[in-house]
Amino acid sequence: MGLEMRTEDGYIIQQCLDGNSAAFGLLVDKYKRGIYALAYSQVSNFHDAQDIAQEAFIKAYQNLHTLRRWDTFMGWLYRITMNVCRNWKRSSVRRPDSEFSEDQDPIQIDNISLESYRQDLIYDSIREELDSLPELYKRVLMLRYYGGLTIKEMSTFLGISTATVERQIREAHGRLKEEILTMMETMKEQYNLPSAFTFNVLEIVKNIRINPYPPIKALPLGLSLATG
Repeated sequence: MGLEMRTEDGYIIQQCLDGNSAAFGLLVDKYKRGIYALAYSQVSNFHDAQDIAQEAFIKAYQNLHTLRRWDTFMGWLYRITMNVCRNWKRSSVRRPDSEFSEDQDPIQIDNISLESYRQDLIYDSIREELDSLPELYKRVLMLRYYGGLTIKEMSTFLGISTATVERQIREAHGRLKEEILTMMETMKEQYNLPSAFTFNVLEIVKNIRINPYPPIKALPLGLSLATG
């Protein structure tokens, strides 16, 4: 087995560089929830977070040949997503998350959906509370509740220790009302990425040609760059 197959991510990246764009779907499926949650923590809008997540994966695919160490893909994807978020914030286009406007006639609401309206009110309460938090607390909560990441995965994703992740989660919980945390747990399935997300990304990247530039592969345990 070659060194490029040392990690799962590395093997998939090699497949992509060899021209198998469909293999990229494995990376999208693996990281899409975390990227989506990270994007939402920056823009506070689920629709825009979906667009940002899609753009981040497309940019990652376009630039796979520039990744020098395949075992750092997760952190590299994080940085790409943050850059896309910063560009989004500089744009003037915003999309509402809710299908209801604040000045809408309450009588008309019954013609749409009282249940959807109720969920939007809950969502607005969650968003207001999250937006009141410092960014680092909001980020770990989104990755935990909506991204479904473990403490260890969050540590790798954010480039901080597991102890720091645990401390930030504790402190974030301490700043939120208990009912908000309950709402987040209840509502998290309402704002999942659409089932066609990975398919849509693959439909775009299949038309993108990438250069198979050989990076520095992930090395087996105990083997340093100076070896051999």
